Amino acid sequence: MKKERKLRYKCVVLDHDDTAVMSSKELHYPAFCEIMEKMRPGSHKYTFEEFMKFCFEPGFSVYLQEKYGFTDAEFDEEFQIWKDYIKDKTPDFYPGFLELVKELQELGAYICVVSHSEKAEIVRHYAENGVKPDLVYGWELPPEQRKPFAYPMEQIMLKLGMKPQ
Repeated sequence: MKKERKLRYKCVVLDHDDTAVMSSKELHYPAFCEIMEKMRPGSHKYTFEEFMKFCFEPGFSVYLQEKYGFTDAEFDEEFQIWKDYIKDKTPDFYPGFLELVKELQELGAYICVVSHSEKAEIVRHYAENGVKPDLVYGWELPPEQRKPFAYPMEQIMLKLGMKPQ
């Protein structure tokens, strides 16, 4: 006899990049290599490990500005190259992740995503794998409303009629 499963939490809020999907290795690093080849040809060829290290400290944008003197116009160009690179690619989800999300949805949980990717990309990644998150908050928000600020969580609670407890 199968045991009845019950939800302990009505809402699950997930990160996306490198939590749900293997995006750094499969999207962001290859896009960065293309950006550097187009914008700073002949510059140092970064390993994945080097890329991850400077993305963490001092941060991607800070690094490009300090090391390569990227201007606002160049950051706009960099962003467009990145968007063009990722627009038709979907990174692999980690093994078992989608099955867990689908099971939670079947049990009645709300699935929300708060991440630094753009909402449209997150929604597409899930849709191509047969899943539709209830709410998604991403990079398209103003900086003060993005992760790690509280705005996405406040909106999730407001829209779903939930309280912090």
